[in-house]
Amino acid sequence: MQRGAARLRHRRRVLTLACLAGGAVAILWLVLRVGAPGIAVGLRAVGWRGVAAVSGYHLIATVLTGLAWWNLRRSGSPRVYVWGRWLRDAGSELLPLSQIGGYALGTRVPIIAGEAPSAILGSVVVDAALEFLAEVAFVALGAVLSLRLSNAATLAGPALIWIVPASLAAGAFIVLQARGHDLLSVAARRLDGTWFGPPLTRAVVAHAQLRRIYRRKSRLCQSAGLHFTAWFVAGTEAWLILRLMGARYDLATVFVLESLVFAARSLAFMVPGAAGVQEGAYVLLGTALGIPPQTALGLSLVKRARDLLLGSGALASWHLLESARLRRARASEMKGEPETEQSG
Repeated sequence: MQRGAARLRHRRRVLTLACLAGGAVAILWLVLRVGAPGIAVGLRAVGWRGVAAVSGYHLIATVLTGLAWWNLRRSGSPRVYVWGRWLRDAGSELLPLSQIGGYALGTRVPIIAGEAPSAILGSVVVDAALEFLAEVAFVALGAVLSLRLSNAATLAGPALIWIVPASLAAGAFIVLQARGHDLLSVAARRLDGTWFGPPLTRAVVAHAQLRRIYRRKSRLCQSAGLHFTAWFVAGTEAWLILRLMGARYDLATVFVLESLVFAARSLAFMVPGAAGVQEGAYVLLGTALGIPPQTALGLSLVKRARDLLLGSGALASWHLLESARLRRARASEMKGEPETEQSG
């Protein structure tokens, strides 16, 4: 059983690295295909000062999503959850991890801060469901806006194709989270004493946390609202980047572009950072909206620079956090050794 699990992890790691390598090749190919000199013009217009300004603006969305996560439990400091969300995004964008790996990394901060692991795992599952539901609403907003733009009406169809199954999946996921406790309890009782017993028992404990969260309807609505506001901020961030590049487009056009790019990224959740997928989506959708490929690809690359700047800071803070925790653990062990010898 352990060998099978190790083999599965190895295959998953190989697949993730292969997707990352393929995405990097796709980005390079797009840059050469579209034309590096044309892209460089927009990037020089933004500059590192512009990237820093965009990064600061992006932190608004990070704070909103961190508060949405904290609001589900309202336990501990909100800053811890914002920090955890910052680290989650950094892991998803910069490390060779899927989005699922980024979620696992982000939970480290509140757990180290003293929050119960089962409660944190339960809250992050609900938070992911609410964030996805807010994303569906944002893509729906983009689809509605596309109908009002003469050059974007054809994009409403692809948006609808994504919205319908995504809505059904989000709804089923939330219902399963809220109602699946009894099924898990029955399975845990019947399989007690087998290899499946302990994992199912832990799942029952975690699911009990889910049920507590889902009982607080007002908090769920507030967190969903915070997530939708964060998606809205992300849309205006793209508009800001385009302005810094010297490209002037109305907010409706940018919102249509961003909503569909986010939808494309969600389909590539196993690709670290949606490498290549994000760039291809910007070029294809931007062209359909009348945005030159050089400008659309430049927008994506500025976002990559933003992720690098913010992600490096998050990963550095994580390294300091883990190092401090290890130093405290070693200090406690060293203090305990003399006491053991004396008592002997």
